[in-house]
Amino acid sequence: MVKVVVFDLDDTIVHSYPDWIRALCNAALTIGARVSKMTVETLRRNRHKDISEIVAAIWPGHDSAPFIAAIDEIAKTVPPLFSGTRGALLTLRDRGFGAALFTARHAADVEPVLAAHALEEQFIFLVSHDSIIHPKPHPEGLQKIVARCWDMGITRDEIVFVGDSMHMDWPCARDAEVRFVATLESGYPRRKELTEAGVPEDHIIGSISELPALIRRW
Repeated sequence: MVKVVVFDLDDTIVHSYPDWIRALCNAALTIGARVSKMTVETLRRNRHKDISEIVAAIWPGHDSAPFIAAIDEIAKTVPPLFSGTRGALLTLRDRGFGAALFTARHAADVEPVLAAHALEEQFIFLVSHDSIIHPKPHPEGLQKIVARCWDMGITRDEIVFVGDSMHMDWPCARDAEVRFVATLESGYPRRKELTEAGVPEDHIIGSISELPALIRRW
């Protein structure tokens, strides 16, 4: 039986992917680099990589500094909440599930997002980029949550991690030996990509709104 649901933030609860794509493309145009439909698709497939690595692959010969600055700027903005997410979080809370947040953002960048969407009281604890040494896909952050849950009398088998990335969230859950649910709402990755990466078909949902019904069956 699931007792705690751990959520990724970006493109799981809030939709930040379009802003990320737009920021990098605008940075490229500003320095005179070319942007095309193929650029956008390449960015989609490589979002899990370091910005310097992405720039070297797509815009070779260009300094990565303007791109990094663009991403740092959007980290300070508040992306929109996915439709149905608030209702799902409230449903889970009303049914007695605990919720935690595990994000690649720094804590200072998380708090304004939660406050803007009135979600500060929804999560029992937060693990952010600056509270761990090894970021995703390393399992350290999720293992930290498992340890805290253990102190509350909750076992690893009673935890589920919900995320969107087959490169970051899925390997993290797999290596931490925590059940994983992938959401498709951001449009990245696609169902076929997730199943090919090893995510079970019945652990993939179209949106967070489907989550309460799914985990109620476990």
